Amino acid sequence: MMLIKGFLFLLLAGVLVAGSTSAQVRTGLASAKADSIREVMYDQMAARYPLLRQGFISTDFLSRGDMKVKYQGNEIFEGKANITRIRSNFTVPISEWANNRLYGNVSYMQQRLDADGTFTRPEGVDHQSGKLNKSVLGLSLAYSRSDTIFGAPVTLSASISGTTDEMSSIKRLTYAGTFVFPIRRSATQALSIGAVVIIDKANTLPVIPVISYWRKYQYSNLELFIDMPSRLALRKQLSKRTWVAAGSEIVSSLAFFNISQPFLPQNAMQTTVDIKTGATFEYLITRKLIVGINGGLFSNVQSRMFDSDKKANDYFLETNNKTVPYIGFSVSCLPFLKALK
Repeated sequence: MMLIKGFLFLLLAGVLVAGSTSAQVRTGLASAKADSIREVMYDQMAARYPLLRQGFISTDFLSRGDMKVKYQGNEIFEGKANITRIRSNFTVPISEWANNRLYGNVSYMQQRLDADGTFTRPEGVDHQSGKLNKSVLGLSLAYSRSDTIFGAPVTLSASISGTTDEMSSIKRLTYAGTFVFPIRRSATQALSIGAVVIIDKANTLPVIPVISYWRKYQYSNLELFIDMPSRLALRKQLSKRTWVAAGSEIVSSLAFFNISQPFLPQNAMQTTVDIKTGATFEYLITRKLIVGINGGLFSNVQSRMFDSDKKANDYFLETNNKTVPYIGFSVSCLPFLKALK
């Protein structure tokens, strides 16, 4: 899912750059003034789309809820768990020339789980409790270009991403390519479609179609965002510095495990997909800094552990967590770094 969100970042950035460049040509503004207008446009887009922000750090606290674990289809654990997830992300524009852009990204995620319950194994049933603390570092490099194909505008991109939980090696390497076609763009509507091609030995969906639709209802000052398959939201600007949004968003997490148990793979990965449904309030406290609070329901869709050398659908461990309330806090910044030209 992080790759899909990266795709949407390229989609939005490409649309914004194309729009601001054409505006510059039409009006014949001086370079300094054009850059200033472009910065304002980018800030406005980044306020609407958190993916376009320079960086963020967020923490989600999930309420204590029921958890079940199955090994090869047989239940081996039943209990309750508290989960805390800390995420951070920072994007660095490296270079920009003509219609080309090159940038890097650094991400970090930490998961903490505190569980207790009954653990079933061949020799009997025991009461177990314990804590799990996992961290993952991600690095990526991406290139995108705005161009035309048969007279139709298109944004093309390619990226390479690596994730690990140690500094000595990259444990997962992913290549991706995307193409985006803007279908409609006006002052109140925008529609783009495209697809992302993923090359990853664990991935089971090599090609994923993506749609991004935005509409502004001027009389109610509401904005609709449909970024499939990752987000559906309504946003309302309350004042120049405050806004609120409500909807659902798919979030994912990844953890690496070194297992020293017979009959189990030594190197394993666990991927988790959840849906966050709720409301977010954000406040622009300075020209570039945003603080936010959000809350609602956290629903687990899928959580599986599998051999690092196999496909994600060839899993041996599956975890099911019941839907629970959550609250989250975030700090993010609007774009302030500029690429070399």
